[in-house]
Amino acid sequence: MKRRKPLKRRTRLRRVNAQRRASRYILAYGGRERVRWMKGLPCIVTGCTRRPSDCAHIEAGGLGMKATADKTVPVCRLHHQELDAGKRRFEVKYNVDLQQLAAEYARQWESRA
Repeated sequence: MKRRKPLKRRTRLRRVNAQRRASRYILAYGGRERVRWMKGLPCIVTGCTRRPSDCAHIEAGGLGMKATADKTVPVCRLHHQELDAGKRRFEVKYNVDLQQLAAEYARQWESRA
C-alpha cells in the first residue's frame, strides 16, 4: 500500500532548554569531571582489562530518566550491554553486589573532592 498524502505533523517539536539538559546530565552522571574519573577506572568484572569504562546506571530513574549519579559503576562496553540485559543475572554470573560497589565508588568520589 502506498500513502496518497504525506503525514502531517499536528504539533511542533519542542526544543529542550540547554540549561535543563545540562541539569539532567549532572543529576544522572555527576558532571563531566566525574564521568572522566569513571572512565579511568577499570571494569568491575574481575579479570577484565578493557578500557575506557562506561558509567553504568544500576537502577532506572523511572519514566525514561536515569537514576542519580551515586547509582553508577564503571564497566566496559561489553559488560555494560550484559548488565543492561539483566541486572540480577549479571550479579550472579560475576559474583558482584552492584549496590555495594556503587556506594563504594560514590564514597571514593566524595572523598577525593
